[in-house]
Amino acid sequence: MNDILAQERKTLLIYGIKEATLNKFSKDQIIGIIAFAMDHIHDKGLHNLVLQLASIEMNGKLGAIYLAAQGVANVMQLKNLTPEQIGDIVEDYKFHQDDRLAAKAVRDQIIYNQQIKLELHSYKHPSFHHAISSNPYAEN
Repeated sequence: MNDILAQERKTLLIYGIKEATLNKFSKDQIIGIIAFAMDHIHDKGLHNLVLQLASIEMNGKLGAIYLAAQGVANVMQLKNLTPEQIGDIVEDYKFHQDDRLAAKAVRDQIIYNQQIKLELHSYKHPSFHHAISSNPYAEN
């Protein structure tokens, strides 16, 4: 088993993940990244996707590798989720084992985050409120 893990580590080194990063990953995380890479072997920029996925996980979004390896979320989606959201989705997915439900949770959380950002952006820019209030086509 250690020989297999050693081979997977070598493969990830080839993808550009640093040894120090690999040393911080658990066996399951290493296997998860390999599973993700195998599922996306024909994707352009696979090296970059693998590096981004490792970076997402290393930056505190624990469970990102798991969701990507399961095919529940892609790298871009994972970038748009908070660590807490990823943790909640992982927990629900492990309990329900429902790919559709987990994928829907990913999409719903991203939409929620975008709505929050839009609201925050609109509060920072009073001209946005003026444009909305002065719009003759807006419903009052």
